[in-house]
Amino acid sequence: IEFQEPLDRAMLDHAIRIFDPRGRRVAGQTIISNNEQRWSLRPESMWQTGRYKIQVDARLEDRAGNCPAYPFEVQLDAEASTSVKGTELAFYIHEG
Repeated sequence: IEFQEPLDRAMLDHAIRIFDPRGRRVAGQTIISNNEQRWSLRPESMWQTGRYKIQVDARLEDRAGNCPAYPFEVQLDAEASTSVKGTELAFYIHEG
């Protein structure tokens, strides 16, 4: 995953997760590179065919401390802070 600007290193280590087609978290080594603008995962096992999900925690911050849950460090209202959970994106692994 590549970002337009460097993101908070400590959060990158924990804020992005990948889940396999059975809903289990993919175990492996997280690699942060390119001046904290690239996140990748070296899985412990071979990728299997199927639909995977990337889950990104809404608290992932840029270096200024901005994040989707609290833009510009201002909590807009109590409802907004509890409704922002994160983002999920799907991707597929195909044989061949």
